[in-house]
Amino acid sequence: MHYLKKLFLMLLIAVMAVSMIPAGVMAAEQDAEELDEAEASSYEVPAKGTHGFKTINGKRYYYKKDGRLATGWTRINNNRYYMGKNGIVRTGWRRIGGKDYYFNFRGRLVYKGTRTAAKEKQLAFIEMIAAGVKKHGKKYNILCYSAVIGQAILESGWGQSTLASKYYNYFGMKCGTLWKGRSVNLKTKEEYTPGTKTTIYDNFRVYKSSAAGIKGYFEFIDTARYANLKNVKNPSVYLKNIKKDGYATSSTYVQSVENLIKYNNLKAYDPY
Repeated sequence: MHYLKKLFLMLLIAVMAVSMIPAGVMAAEQDAEELDEAEASSYEVPAKGTHGFKTINGKRYYYKKDGRLATGWTRINNNRYYMGKNGIVRTGWRRIGGKDYYFNFRGRLVYKGTRTAAKEKQLAFIEMIAAGVKKHGKKYNILCYSAVIGQAILESGWGQSTLASKYYNYFGMKCGTLWKGRSVNLKTKEEYTPGTKTTIYDNFRVYKSSAAGIKGYFEFIDTARYANLKNVKNPSVYLKNIKKDGYATSSTYVQSVENLIKYNNLKAYDPY
């Protein structure tokens, strides 16, 4: 009898402990597969359609060549996606099989690892730059989004430099002779001779918003000088061309941006 009473008390304590866990924490720990069960009643799974991506009622789906709806992990053109049990292409942070993943606005896997505040901040910056690049890229025939995003990360220090955080210039663009807008004089370093950095003060372009700053990059390179960037799809070629055009003086510029593209999986943002 004493044993049964002790067992009952243990069970009662366990139930009370679970009930005290905040609902937000419980939801955060749910896997994407479990969330699918709740969403299945909210979204009508579309009928079989043509091959490729299809948007229905604001939700993206992917149909295989045989017409079947893709679910679970799916690889498409060297990019990994995760479709829920109801076929919806997942975006943003997702917890799958007890692990954290981040999928960009296209649904492509960008990051797998520990979800930290620092990583969330970095991915938010990437998404902000990527949205602007997506908006203006094709209009200016710039197709190598990964290289442009990588440049923004390097030039702005993840958006934390004074030029970026205060003046919305994410790409270190100087005024030049064509600029008629506001400017700010700041200290910078140039590498006119390989291996030797020279500190100078120069005038940089100032923008009114992040959107204007990103658009400003495409306006800056929309000249004959940078014509060799148009329609380039290879990040290495794009970066070597822009370095040769005189955009940057650093002898490690190309390699530095290439490393950022690789370690942050920025090719997942390219439109092809």
